[in-house]
Amino acid sequence: MTTRGRWGSVVAALLVACHGAGRGSEPAEPPSPVTSTPAPVAGTDDDGAGSVAELPGPPARQELRALEPPFPESMVVILPVEDFPPVVLFPDELAELRRRVGESVAARGWSVVPVAELERIEAAAAQGRLVLEGDLACRAPLTHDELMARYFGRNASALVEVACFATCWLQVSIDDGPEGDLDVTFVGPRVTKPHDPAAWIRSARSLEEGLAGIAGVGVPGSTSPAPPVTFERVVGIGPWRTPPSGARLEALAPQVARCGHPDPHVGLTWIVKAELGPDGRIDRCSARSEHPSARVVDGECLCQSIETLRHPAGPAGRRLWAEARDEQEAFADDQAFELLQPGTEGWVRRLDESRAVAACLQQQPLDAAIDVTVVLDLAPDGEIDRAQVFGELSSLPRMRFAGCLVRELAPVALPCRPPGIEQLQVRLRLASPS
Repeated sequence: MTTRGRWGSVVAALLVACHGAGRGSEPAEPPSPVTSTPAPVAGTDDDGAGSVAELPGPPARQELRALEPPFPESMVVILPVEDFPPVVLFPDELAELRRRVGESVAARGWSVVPVAELERIEAAAAQGRLVLEGDLACRAPLTHDELMARYFGRNASALVEVACFATCWLQVSIDDGPEGDLDVTFVGPRVTKPHDPAAWIRSARSLEEGLAGIAGVGVPGSTSPAPPVTFERVVGIGPWRTPPSGARLEALAPQVARCGHPDPHVGLTWIVKAELGPDGRIDRCSARSEHPSARVVDGECLCQSIETLRHPAGPAGRRLWAEARDEQEAFADDQAFELLQPGTEGWVRRLDESRAVAACLQQQPLDAAIDVTVVLDLAPDGEIDRAQVFGELSSLPRMRFAGCLVRELAPVALPCRPPGIEQLQVRLRLASPS
């Protein structure tokens, strides 16, 4: 074996040709690493896990290309409303509040992207369709942040927050686009009945320039042991005679244990909201998570469990908010893929969450530290057509590990490929086993 290229050591590449997998009617054969035809074979592992060829370093990195903006950059994007406990608003109420904020901001002289059009684009993206690109179907849905970065990265945005501290306020903060500097803030009149959605609508219709001090509000989390899903930070709003405690929700542990995340190695948080009727029964429930791996069926399962609760009878309008934590053992930091192309964070995160590294370490433990570049050829819909691993793979365990990595990454579902990037590159560095 020879030394060549800027790597200063044996450079090896493992490739898999998986073009068309899942596209036709015939079942695809399991992908197996193959070498490029012109390259001399330097070695082949004895279990067929992959072939190694001497190749130069990875190809030049492609850069993210900005798409033609669907709306002028001067137009403001009204972001979805963020509510913080003890405010408890359901998705349809938050959507209506967002529309009213859009109308109010427009009435004050701002050019606003129509909220109805934003809702159309967002609803399609949540199903994995890009209506602004010919209704292109993606292998995986886009998160809201990914959607905004793809189409509205240069537009000013309006952050809408509703929260209660000493008093309850609605605040709209408009920044000036990509620089992110605060331009202006509007505040609605104080809300005295935060459990009443109509009160927030009235506040949105009467915005005045000012500052309510809501900026930077966050929802801290915490780690919980098994069972897989646990409820935390229970907050009540409305005419409760006695504030709700977490004891009733904690009693649901045996039921919610079956509502776990499909991949127990990735933790996530559900935000659960419920409304009680006068008889103490749960009349309404929603469970949402911003995690890209969250499944609708698991949110529905959480609500089905919560709807079995019975509280004491009392006034209508009582609502509660809680965190439902599905927090299992996550990847160690030294097993995470590293970003090499700015703007591809969402794709890199999904590779991390695929468990490919953990699975391959279990199948083929390493004999030494490894530092490689992984190159993925992406189809327009985000399907991985080919995977390559570039780096020093001069030992049999490292060759087999790389071959495993190629196989494990091939079926990972990604969103439609980033504009301008047909080859996604990430770095993987793993410490020497102790």
